[in-house]
Amino acid sequence: MKVKKIAVNEDGRRIGESHPMAKLTDCEVERLRQIREESGMTYRELAKKFGISYSSVQKICTYLRRAEWSVRYKLVPILTKNERKVKVYGRGKE
Repeated sequence: MKVKKIAVNEDGRRIGESHPMAKLTDCEVERLRQIREESGMTYRELAKKFGISYSSVQKICTYLRRAEWSVRYKLVPILTKNERKVKVYGRGKE
């Protein structure tokens, strides 16, 4: 079985690009912040360039989002399709 290393905060929660809802990699976040500081591009321009919302860019650039640093890493298994078990719940009687 393969394993993947993911970043977690002090509570053990996934952070950064290892979070399942992350749309940008950690490198893209740093690049976005760097472009904003160096070129002064607007949040709208950056949002269009990176394909995310205006509010996400604003929160990333002001460190309200993606501001946590990993305190440790966790190894999690990567399951193949054959290893996954999916349980489907229905409303009717079985």
